[in-house]
Amino acid sequence: AFMITAPNGAERWVTNESRNITWIITGSVQNVKLEYSNNNFVTVTTIAASIPNTGAYTWTIPDPGIANVPIGTKIRVTDVTDSTVYDDSDASFNMDYYYITWEVRDLLTNAPLSLLSVNEVKSSDPNFTQWSEAGVTTNPPRVQPTPAGTWVTTWSKTGFGDVAQVVVADSDQSFLLYMETNTVHIWLAESRVTYD
Repeated sequence: AFMITAPNGAERWVTNESRNITWIITGSVQNVKLEYSNNNFVTVTTIAASIPNTGAYTWTIPDPGIANVPIGTKIRVTDVTDSTVYDDSDASFNMDYYYITWEVRDLLTNAPLSLLSVNEVKSSDPNFTQWSEAGVTTNPPRVQPTPAGTWVTTWSKTGFGDVAQVVVADSDQSFLLYMETNTVHIWLAESRVTYD
């Protein structure tokens, strides 16, 4: 018989991270099949069809899509030669994203900005867009679900210079950015000298 030891309920595993699925077994099983389900095994997705029964497998967490996170998920380990010998996670763990909180302000006035455009791309592949949106406000601060990885997030606003931020999404985190107006500020300096 199998007993899954991880994930076994309440964990948070984030898209693109590598995590270890672990199990223990009594008896002799050569190879196992690993599957996951987001609906208590009404439907299943294969992680590995047949791997040696080592008691562990490193899994890169797939992307369920931003509209679906967080999503309750369970793992199943099955004997490849006998589908009646298996174990499921005792409870659901969450397949999730990290949550990045953004606040963008005017450098001169410190006022929160609105009508912003944002474009977030993978740092290793600028053609891979993770997030692109116009008309964004960060008052209140904008919370954006983001998969694990390194991203370059560029904020734009008409009349302001763009500001870019590298985000290493390995935890929930917050960023406060300042944008500078493109307007040229001319300051008048006047000195008065009196001669006796």
